[in-house]
Amino acid sequence: ILSFLFIFLLVIVETFLDTKNNFEFQDATVTIVNIIILGKFDFNYINIISMTFSVLLATMQFYPEIHNGRIRLYLHLPLNHNKLIFLMLFSGLSTIIIVHLLFTIGYFFILNAYYPIEVFFAIYSKLIPIFISSILLYLATTLVFVEPKSMKKISYIVITILLLMIYLNISIKKYFISYELNFFVIIVICAYIIAIFEAFSSYKKGYTK
Repeated sequence: ILSFLFIFLLVIVETFLDTKNNFEFQDATVTIVNIIILGKFDFNYINIISMTFSVLLATMQFYPEIHNGRIRLYLHLPLNHNKLIFLMLFSGLSTIIIVHLLFTIGYFFILNAYYPIEVFFAIYSKLIPIFISSILLYLATTLVFVEPKSMKKISYIVITILLLMIYLNISIKKYFISYELNFFVIIVICAYIIAIFEAFSSYKKGYTK
C-alpha cells in the first residue's frame, strides 16, 4: 500500500510539473478549451495505477484467507464471521476512498493554482468514474477469491471486464457523462457486496484455521 501511495504521489508531482510547463510555455486559453470543451486529458496512467491498486489490495486481504478451498478468516479472533467480513471490506473500501480523496485534493490545489476552477471540475468529472471503477474492481477481485463455484467466478470476471470497458469508454473517452450508467454501476457494486456475503455463507461450517 505504501508503494502505491508513493506512486500516486509521483503522479501528482508529474501533474504539477506538466501543468506548470503548459501554463508557462503554452497558451493557457488553448489548454483550458482542450480540457473543458474537448475533454482532452490523459487519464490512462491514473486509470492503470488505480485499477492495479484495487486488485492488489483485494489480493493482499483475501488471498491469504483461502486454504484448500476453505476460508480461514482469522477465526482465532473472537468475532462473528459476518462482522469480520464487514470489517475487512470496510477497511479495504476505506483505503481506496482515502487514497482517491488525497489524490483529488492534490489535483485540486495544483490545477487551481494555474487555471480556473472549471478546469478542475472538468477533470474531476472524469476522475469519478475511475474511482467508482476501482471500487467495482476491488469487489470483483474479492468475489473471485471467495466464490467457491468456478462458473460464478468466470461470470463475475466476464461481467466486470465488459462493464468496465463500456463504462470507462463512455465516461472518460467521450465528451459526456452518463449519470444513468454511473447509477447502474453503483447498483452492481451493491450487488457485488451482497454476493460476497452470500459466497461466505455458502461455505460449510467448520472453518479451518
